[in-house]
Amino acid sequence: MKNIFLFMLIMIATGALATVTAEQIPEGWWTQTASTAGDSDMIVAMNINCETPHIISLDSNNGWIGYAWYSEAEDLYKGFFELIRPESAPERKDWTGEVFQVELGFDGLTLTMQAASDNRKFQATFWQK
Repeated sequence: MKNIFLFMLIMIATGALATVTAEQIPEGWWTQTASTAGDSDMIVAMNINCETPHIISLDSNNGWIGYAWYSEAEDLYKGFFELIRPESAPERKDWTGEVFQVELGFDGLTLTMQAASDNRKFQATFWQK
C-alpha cells in the first residue's frame, strides 16, 4: 500500500517540480504545539522522512500515515494522510478510513498543517527541538 501512495505522488508531482525553492522541512520528530482537532490524552508527535527531494512521508505516534509533495506554485507541501492504527488514538477511532487532504508549510521554525476530509477539517502546528 505504501508503494502505491508513493507511486501516485511521484506521478502527480513529476512535471511541475523540477526545482524546490522553499526551505525543506527537516526530517525527524515534530511535537504538536496546538490543534483545532480537539483534546488528546497523549502528546502528539509526527515523524517526517524525506523520501525524494520533493516527497516526504508522514507518520505519527497516534496512528496517522501519509505522504506529501512540494508544490512550487503554492510554496508548500500538499498530500494526504489516513488514520491506520485507531488503537493508538482511541478518541479518533471513528476517523478510521477517512482520508484527509493535507497542506504543510514551514517558516524555518514552525511547521503548520491544514487538513480536511469530506467530513472534518482541522489545523495544527508543530515544533522541532
